[in-house]
Amino acid sequence: MTSRENILARIRARQGKAAVPTGSERAAVRAHIEAHPGSARPRMEWDPVVRFRERALGLASTVDEVDTIQSVPGVVARYLRSYALPLSAVCWPELAVLDWRAAGVDIAVREARDTDLVGITGAYCAIAETGTLMMLSGPETPSTVSLLPETHVAVVRRARVVRGMEEA
Repeated sequence: MTSRENILARIRARQGKAAVPTGSERAAVRAHIEAHPGSARPRMEWDPVVRFRERALGLASTVDEVDTIQSVPGVVARYLRSYALPLSAVCWPELAVLDWRAAGVDIAVREARDTDLVGITGAYCAIAETGTLMMLSGPETPSTVSLLPETHVAVVRRARVVRGMEEA
C-alpha cells in the first residue's frame, strides 16, 4: 500500500468505512458531481499557450518552446550554459530516453538529493490563467526532482496547457 493509500485508508477507518471505496460509493460521488454543474466562469478568450507564457514570465520563470521533444536536451544545455549551471541533472525516467549525452548534459535517473543543483521533469499540466505547473508525484515522477534542486526545468507538452484550475 502506498503512503497515499495508507493515509486515505486511515481516514476512511475513522469514518467507520472499509479501507477501499465500494463501487456504489464511487457511483454516488459521480452522480453528485454530475448533478451539480460548475459555477459561472469568466470569459477566457485568450490562447492558453500564449497566456501561460505571459504569466510564467511574470513569475520570473524562463520559457522556451521547441518544435520537437528531441530538441529539448539542446535547449536545456543552452540554458544551463547561459547561467553557468552544471551540465548535470537528475531527471524523471520518461525524459531520460532523450539524447542528453549529445547535448553535453549528464543525466541521473533517480530521486533528487540535497546536492543536486538541476532537476528535469515533465508536468501533469500547465495552468495558463496563473502561469503555474501542476505536478503529480509517484514512483516514476518523484517530487524531489522538482523540489530539491535549486533549478527546476519542466518539459510541458502544448496539449497539457489548460486554461484554468478547473480544467487541471
